[in-house]
Amino acid sequence: MNARRSVIPSMSIFAELRVRSMPGEERRSPIHGGLTAAPYCRHPRQANSTLSLIPKLGIIAIRPFCLPVLTCLFLSLTGCVGGTTPPSQFYLLEPINESETSAAEIRAKPVIALGRVRIPRYVDRPQIVVGTGGNTYHLNEFNRWAESLDANISRVLTQNLSMLVPAEVVEARSSNLARQAKLRVSLTILEFHIDQHGQAGLTAQWLIRRGQDVIQNRQVSYRLPGSTDDYSTIVAALNECLNRMSRDLSASLQQVLQDMRS
Repeated sequence: MNARRSVIPSMSIFAELRVRSMPGEERRSPIHGGLTAAPYCRHPRQANSTLSLIPKLGIIAIRPFCLPVLTCLFLSLTGCVGGTTPPSQFYLLEPINESETSAAEIRAKPVIALGRVRIPRYVDRPQIVVGTGGNTYHLNEFNRWAESLDANISRVLTQNLSMLVPAEVVEARSSNLARQAKLRVSLTILEFHIDQHGQAGLTAQWLIRRGQDVIQNRQVSYRLPGSTDDYSTIVAALNECLNRMSRDLSASLQQVLQDMRS
């Protein structure tokens, strides 16, 4: 099978065809390079006859009014390729300062088993969630939690309760000490985000059990001023809400332990 060849006309052919389409008196002799220069077309018909050869020869003509559009398109593509993306920031919740630990001296610390902290699905993601009003929320791709939020809250709560009660706080499922626990605590976070007014909100419910008996079932809520766009302030406000909840939970545990000893 003979392969088809696409013939691309040379400039000399184009010039020759262009000259042939003109009247004989307007033709000029060839100049250097073998090209024939045509004079300025005095009549529109002559110009149209020359331009009509362009599509026949397979040459694509770009109209002048298309150039600004193509220039803008090229610049926009260059900006997309050469633009820089801001670096992501990562945040962690931190435990209470050790100076706030309980002054009570307990020789043998009681063992408290902390169950898995449950968080709502809408905040169970790497992005920090900010409410924008009207039942809508913004997930910021460049401001994220450095670890899973439920693991971060559980770790901070364990450290806080260990210092504030004080007690030996262990995970209910992964520690052998959990079998010796006098009390078991389960915590469910119902709300944990910044609203459209820049207020940090934490709503949670905890259960304190002794064996199979529920000693306390309490729901708490905290509101603190934060920000809507300063994520360092946002995380600090949410952190303080968590620390306040830790203080209230530790006070409840201290009261339950005191009642058990009396």
